[in-house]
Amino acid sequence: MEMSILQLSNSDNPRASGAVVAMYNIHNGLQDRGITSRIACGRKTTDDPGVHQIAGAAPRSVRLTSRVLDRAFEQMGLNNLGNVNSFWLGRRSFFQDADVLHIHQLHGSEFSYAALPRLTVDKPAVFTFHDMWAMTGHCGFSFDCERWKSGCGNCPYPDVFPSIRRDSTAMEWRLKKRFLNDSNLAIIAICSWTKRLLAESMLSDLPIHLIPNGIDTHAYRPRDTEQSKRVLGLPPDKVVLLVSAARLTNHRKGADLLVKAIQQLPQSTRQKCCLMTMGKQGAWLQTEVDIEVKPLGFVADTDSKAVAYSAADVFVHPSRADTLPLVLQESMACGTPMIAFDVGGVSDLVRNQLTGWLIRPEDPDDLARGIEEAVEDEPTRLRMRETCRSVAQSEFSIELSVDRHINLYQSLTQAS
Repeated sequence: MEMSILQLSNSDNPRASGAVVAMYNIHNGLQDRGITSRIACGRKTTDDPGVHQIAGAAPRSVRLTSRVLDRAFEQMGLNNLGNVNSFWLGRRSFFQDADVLHIHQLHGSEFSYAALPRLTVDKPAVFTFHDMWAMTGHCGFSFDCERWKSGCGNCPYPDVFPSIRRDSTAMEWRLKKRFLNDSNLAIIAICSWTKRLLAESMLSDLPIHLIPNGIDTHAYRPRDTEQSKRVLGLPPDKVVLLVSAARLTNHRKGADLLVKAIQQLPQSTRQKCCLMTMGKQGAWLQTEVDIEVKPLGFVADTDSKAVAYSAADVFVHPSRADTLPLVLQESMACGTPMIAFDVGGVSDLVRNQLTGWLIRPEDPDDLARGIEEAVEDEPTRLRMRETCRSVAQSEFSIELSVDRHINLYQSLTQAS
């Protein structure tokens, strides 16, 4: 199939975020099908010749001007808007050769969304919403705030990532509405929750497609549980709870709620389990909970992560806000049942009493109840293992995701 896709992202570093991993899954999946896929990013960290730096498109004088404007706009609370380097992207051969521009996570990049109308005049684009950023006045997740529906302003969460120095959220909301609606753009929602939000947002007139991120179900597959526990030095007679986040002290990831839940468990239940952590800053949990803790640190290697998921009897995801968490997809593919708060798109993956336990948001009491039930009910855990693996293969494989993306790319090129 002759087609060329340009992936646009804030980074090419898979450690940066789940959105970058999701981009690479699509990028590699397209290449496996013989479709040309390249990446343009704000921060290039690899020597991959198929990855290009966005700022490299602009003359040196423009790059210098862009830095000054970026700092000025950031002081005004309008992050990334001043990155005028973006307007020169269209001059690069890798951009001109692309049939479709696929936009991923832009906040924190050297790209200005003000360039999108110009860049998409003669080239269709799709924008995958990995979070809420493009429909809000600044934040990636709005939590309980619904100001994004009507125009933002008077922001209650200016420190939520990506944080702002000044509350210009009403202005940024209007600018995003103008520039994104003036672009030749289709939107991809990765979960049913995001699709519902988009229907209520200032972007509701744009075409919206539901395409979940895909997971490599060949790399992420069940390993022998007992052997995996031995490899990681885990007690074979304990129910292993696994929690994972890039940075476990991140407030949004909710490790503090997990601590409260574990502290409320009956002593008899605590004696039956231990806690394994994946991610930075996990050692602090050892002093907070009265059970054995096994911190693995940040784990990047796919095979090592699959061993950790397989060693776990239950994956606990206490996040306060999320779209379609990559760690839950990885857990499912390895056949590990999950406990998670019913937030965002989590319920697309955690199906109560089928693939795991769905818990009331921000309720450590209910989380403790779910953990206790999971620890004490081995037959249910074993049944869920089979269901998790089956759902991951049938609904969230990378092959299915790539098929859906190719179909969308083709429909856009045929319509243009």
